[in-house]
Amino acid sequence: MKSPHILVIKHGAFGDLLQADGVLHDIRVYFDHARISLLTSSAYQLLMQRSPHIDFVLTDKRWPLWRVSDWWLLRKTLREQDFDLVIDLQNTQRTRLYRKLLLPRSPWVQRATKHTPVSGLQGQIELLQQAGIDSQYARQADLRWLADDMQQWLTECEINSGFILLLPGCSARRPEKRWPFYPQLAETLATKGINVVTVLGPDESQLAEQFNGKLLKDLNWFQLAGVIQQAGFVIGNDSGPSHLAAHLGKAGMAIFGPHSCAQRAEIERKQFKPYSISSLSELNVETIIAYLQAQGVVSS
Repeated sequence: MKSPHILVIKHGAFGDLLQADGVLHDIRVYFDHARISLLTSSAYQLLMQRSPHIDFVLTDKRWPLWRVSDWWLLRKTLREQDFDLVIDLQNTQRTRLYRKLLLPRSPWVQRATKHTPVSGLQGQIELLQQAGIDSQYARQADLRWLADDMQQWLTECEINSGFILLLPGCSARRPEKRWPFYPQLAETLATKGINVVTVLGPDESQLAEQFNGKLLKDLNWFQLAGVIQQAGFVIGNDSGPSHLAAHLGKAGMAIFGPHSCAQRAEIERKQFKPYSISSLSELNVETIIAYLQAQGVVSS
């Protein structure tokens, strides 16, 4: 008797994939003898190949409808896999089209279109419940599998563990989510004798000259996770790296402005908290320092 083959669809984005780790864990536990394949964006293939909850990663470039030959190729690729069940964690108009056009004969678990959950994660939990899958891990994403051991490398860079880590970036498509005063915060913390490390992603490389002190660039996901693990406290925006820090169990904060909702992001953990404000430009460095002092991160 062959093992059942399950297809899970989750395209992204980066933070959403990280947040879905607990949901994927629940699926893995429920279908413990199944082969589980993930259909995701090609940008996340290497990332998700390391997941302990996935056996195989299929990539989707999400072609427009007029690219008929590419849709036909994706249809052929998926049908060759002979899936026994499709679990649609993405739940978009595109994936509903996939159900109709690509895999109409496979059983699907898909959320009703008229229902809007309070958050994306809550919607996925409801989807698990709809399928009769226990959601014991859904809110307990554990991303330690993602982290490379970076302690020796950091030592060679003369960076000791326990530093305050700044993650000033976010998606290049959402610059309005960036708090603009990270360089000033880094300078203020340094004047207090605190070890500060800033990590810039490819979308923030132009900011490098604004920062003094230790600056790390061009890290891949696994290296970034390893650096985060060595931090004592993490400060970031509403971004994938902030989600990564939260789900690695780090102490920290994510700054939310008016263009994003902390409740929908579900980033809060025991030691990692959202900090919401109506205007990012009105949040000054002194307020952040006061917050850090109240948390015992910085001495008064």
